[in-house]
Amino acid sequence: ASSNGHEAVAGKLIKAGSNSHTVLMVACKKGNEKIVKRLIATEVVDVNVATDDGFTPLMMACAGGHEAVVDKLMQAGADINATSIDGHTPFICAISNGHEAVAGKLIIAGSNSHTALMEACKKGNEKTVKRLKGVILKLRAAMESTSKRKRDQDDEAKETEKSAKTHGISGIASRS
Repeated sequence: ASSNGHEAVAGKLIKAGSNSHTVLMVACKKGNEKIVKRLIATEVVDVNVATDDGFTPLMMACAGGHEAVVDKLMQAGADINATSIDGHTPFICAISNGHEAVAGKLIIAGSNSHTALMEACKKGNEKTVKRLKGVILKLRAAMESTSKRKRDQDDEAKETEKSAKTHGISGIASRS
């Protein structure tokens, strides 16, 4: 039910005693945001549950590039630095499958992305190193753009306040 997006059926299966963690894993792998949201809301699932090999729902969602599901899981407290038995993390799952936007979200959330870069370098995986470099450059550009916009807004507010004081008006910048 969860693999085909049948939210109501998945809900009934859980109420009837089906393994909610299996339903969560499948929904994350398939990117079914509605079922993931519903399972999290019921508070019957552990968002950090892992398979026998250590893969978590967040890793499943990251590997599939399902941004909305990744967001829901992180909001629910999913461990962004969980590590599978073979050393995979959510970040590695995202970047190794080409999901740079998801990898960027994980970096912003505080993921140990440097570990992925070190592993990719150690294994000589040039493709992953290039992807990581791309993600880092995009994030740097976004942060610089945001910083510049903030500085421009601050400068504009100072100029408005200065101009207002020159004309005998005070506190104008703080009123807008």
